[in-house]
Amino acid sequence: MIGWWVIFGYISPLPLYAYTFAAYALSGLTIADAEWIRKPVAGAVILTFTLINVWSVKGMGKVEDLMVFTKLVILAVISFVLINNSNTTLPTLLSTHPGGSAD
Repeated sequence: MIGWWVIFGYISPLPLYAYTFAAYALSGLTIADAEWIRKPVAGAVILTFTLINVWSVKGMGKVEDLMVFTKLVILAVISFVLINNSNTTLPTLLSTHPGGSAD
C-alpha cells in the first residue's frame, strides 16, 4: 500500500507542474490568459518528458542534469544581482529599471 501512495505522490503533481510551466512560458505573450492554449502546452510538456523517459532513462537523467544546471545558473544570476544591489532600496531599484517609474 505504501508503494502505491509513493507512486501516487510522484504522479499526481505532474499535471500541476506542467500547467504552471505553461502559464509561465506563455506569460509574455498576448494569449497568456487563454485557457485553451495553456492546456495543450501543458500536455506537450508531459508528452515530451514521457517520450524522453520511454526513449532512454539515461537520456532523461541527462535532461534532468541540464535542468538542474540551468536552475543553478539562474539562481547564481539572481544572487549576483541581489548582492550587487544589497544597499539599494526597492523604490530606487525600480526607478533604475527601464520599466520602472522615476517617482
